[in-house]
Amino acid sequence: MRTAMLVAASLLCGGATAQQFTLVESGAPQAVVQLRENPTDVETLARDELCKYVKLATGADLCRTANAGGRVVLNVRGEGPEGFTLDVTPERVRLSAATPVSLLQGVYRFLQEFVGCRWYVGGEIGEVIPEAHTITIPVGTHVERPSWRVRAFFLRDDPEYWWALRNGLNGWFSREFVDSLGSGVEDDLLYQQPGVGGFHAWFRILDPREYRDEHPEYYALVGGRRVQGGIHSGQICTSNEEVINLIAHKARTYFQEDPGARYYSIAPNDGYGWCQCEHCMRLEAELGGPRPWPEQPARLIVSDRQVQFANEVARRALPGLEGRELIIFAYVSHAPPPLKVRPARGVTVWLCHYAPACYAHPIDDPNCPRNAAFYEYVQGWAECADRMGYYAYTDKSMWKGLPRPVVPQMMRDIKTLYRLGWRRYVAQSSARNWGQMGSLYWTTARLLWDVNANVDELQDDWYRGFYGPAGPAMRQFVEGLQEAVADSGEHFTANPDVEGPKVFSVEALAAASLRLKVALEAADTEQVRERVEKRLASFEGGASRLAFAREYARYNETGDKAALEKAVAAGQELAKRSDARFRRKLRGLELELQTGMAWVGVGEPEEKGGRTCYNSDETGLGDGAAGWMTLETVLKDRSKPYVLELVVWGESAGFTPVICSQGKGAGYAAGGIWEPLELIEGELSGKAQWDTIKWLVKPEQFDPEDTKTRIGFGGADSQIWLADARLYPQK
Repeated sequence: MRTAMLVAASLLCGGATAQQFTLVESGAPQAVVQLRENPTDVETLARDELCKYVKLATGADLCRTANAGGRVVLNVRGEGPEGFTLDVTPERVRLSAATPVSLLQGVYRFLQEFVGCRWYVGGEIGEVIPEAHTITIPVGTHVERPSWRVRAFFLRDDPEYWWALRNGLNGWFSREFVDSLGSGVEDDLLYQQPGVGGFHAWFRILDPREYRDEHPEYYALVGGRRVQGGIHSGQICTSNEEVINLIAHKARTYFQEDPGARYYSIAPNDGYGWCQCEHCMRLEAELGGPRPWPEQPARLIVSDRQVQFANEVARRALPGLEGRELIIFAYVSHAPPPLKVRPARGVTVWLCHYAPACYAHPIDDPNCPRNAAFYEYVQGWAECADRMGYYAYTDKSMWKGLPRPVVPQMMRDIKTLYRLGWRRYVAQSSARNWGQMGSLYWTTARLLWDVNANVDELQDDWYRGFYGPAGPAMRQFVEGLQEAVADSGEHFTANPDVEGPKVFSVEALAAASLRLKVALEAADTEQVRERVEKRLASFEGGASRLAFAREYARYNETGDKAALEKAVAAGQELAKRSDARFRRKLRGLELELQTGMAWVGVGEPEEKGGRTCYNSDETGLGDGAAGWMTLETVLKDRSKPYVLELVVWGESAGFTPVICSQGKGAGYAAGGIWEPLELIEGELSGKAQWDTIKWLVKPEQFDPEDTKTRIGFGGADSQIWLADARLYPQK
């Protein structure tokens, strides 16, 4: 395939194909690479990388040749926009750029286009260097400017950092990796402040361990109490002047101490828990609220409040610090565009495609209700697109290993956003899960560099280059999954146990598995075989998850214990390769087989009074989070009263169980209605012993819209130890 740069250069020389520069001929170098005097470390790296990969491809060493007549001049201009210019005559190639980093990325583009090098994924497994004997370059001038200003993944390790650099990304690297490149980086490669890997920052900036004892007022007032937030719980009081001043001081100090830093996140913690104090609610009213959030009407839209807070921090933190920016989110209840407040200079708002969201369709698909609602957010925020970034769920952590064929949709999204004026893009991915999502990573990086690139050609490049003769079967495998999604007519977001079985039929998975086996047979080298096996392992893990989810869904619908037994058996196999969250869920289902009720939100098993028990605070004692536990089951007959019988450690915190009578398990803040149960026998003794306590569940307390019965208790940081739970008809 003749690539874009090569075609452009040919056109510029009027089709005179005889006019060319010879870099290597029959394995012999025809040119030497030249740098200016006193080059930076990054310029030296650019020269060394060019020589290294040309030598790997051809055997010719462009850095150690004395008699070659041609020259490859690597030139840093010192001014101008990001990108590079390639100027070719029959005697020399001049690759020039404004900065050393742009020069380095220009070298990588040169190696891709004229040598055929590819870095499909991080590490040696993803590097493809073709064998060549002669390399010629058409005469002409070619200018490349990256389409997107911020092109980023949330990277973690050196193999992925190098993959990103070689594919034209400029963030988010670690500060240590940036420093390791030496002189010449300046502020061209992006990183964040320590301890902030995904923008959520308040829990780091105002660490409760440091401030909560002396300043509880720094934290959100929710339900009459101050909630000291971790990354997944609770926010701060954004109207508190001391909070604003303290965060502004920390941001300003960070920028002053690190001249290479361009971004500092002051984004909220993950989730909800926004402050309800008098000052915050008065500010909410002044800014046009309160407004209910359509996704969960019991929650308020807090977009104006968050942007107002960020603007105040920027006003105090950024004077005299040109080019430095503060990051906030447009996410969940602050995803809708604000009514009155617009982000100030130096405030970058990142819109997350999360709620509402559907990944089965592109964001501009008017026939997808959830994306149609989200697209209104996209268009609303686009009015200030120069201060906006797009936060894409390239990897969706909740979609645990399931097949996720989203390349066509997400690439169309990139083009749509660019057309609307967006220029900052971050993929929520470390780019490490290449066995499942590698083609998405690489195609995303290429499109962020050149938004006009042909996606189908990029995909063809990926499958042909990465999988060799196994490529056709691998492409058929993915396209078959894409067809399965389309044929299902379903939408999917982040609930694999509910959505997965609807999206992927048993037949579709069987066909996909067969195509993978065909690909494995076609692999012609150990490296290609390893790549296919990585994809096969990922697929089999996803198929196991679907087998579990399918039986679990059948149990939830029918209450058939045989389905629960099959779900637990599949889950036990799946747990060998799953995370702690799934293993906790599986533990609850195993308890359901024993007791008839699933235990949700429990910690690790403990021993008390000679019995195995579980604490309601799944995240650990004294952490100020979680503590809410539910017992869930499917009852075939809910026309009669039941007795809830719990065996509770006597020293547990006092509690009254509540049953969800409306809302299908939704929390109080999301509109769920939970009614207290009537105590009929026993009480907590307060002693180190096991107490048996019984409550009455009345027929009218069951949620008529939910097949499950859900009973909850605890909350906050409650410590409640449970050894047994039963729900049986009252005699």
